[in-house]
Amino acid sequence: MKAFVLTGLLTTALLFAGTPHALADTLVDTSISEDTVWTKERSPYLVPDALLVDPGATLTIEPGVEVRFGHNGICMVFGRVEARGTSDEPILFTSAGGRWSGTWVYGGYLLLQNVFLENTADDVIDLTYGSIAILTDVTLRNVRTGIGVYEQSEADITGLSSDGVEGEAVAAYIGSHFTLA
Repeated sequence: MKAFVLTGLLTTALLFAGTPHALADTLVDTSISEDTVWTKERSPYLVPDALLVDPGATLTIEPGVEVRFGHNGICMVFGRVEARGTSDEPILFTSAGGRWSGTWVYGGYLLLQNVFLENTADDVIDLTYGSIAILTDVTLRNVRTGIGVYEQSEADITGLSSDGVEGEAVAAYIGSHFTLA
């Protein structure tokens, strides 16, 4: 048992090597199955693989929080994510090294306000299967592609800015709806 725990700690340490304060901060290695609040005081939140927000659960992210994903890590939203930063304390979704795979919303709800999304290997946000997103004052930096709106999903986007988007910033597909202001 001691060898297993030591191996797990060593793996986590290597995953976030070079990340300031990585071992002193909040490691997230489970799904969010009940309403949860992430605070600035416990930031950064380190997600080595996948962050799953289950149906019926809401993840609330407070201003000033930083979320760091491991290489090819992903955020999968089946429930709700509400990330409300401020102009003085934006929220940052980034990688802990390399690039992460972005946020995929499957019939869920995504609210982002004053948020920076950076360093993704895939679409930074994919909305599918009737998802709803409200994005206000969101900045995309160093991402492969921006926001994809698919299969009866809706996005209301206000104040989108980009710096280093390799492909399209927003792509809407047949059967979807979006507004961009």
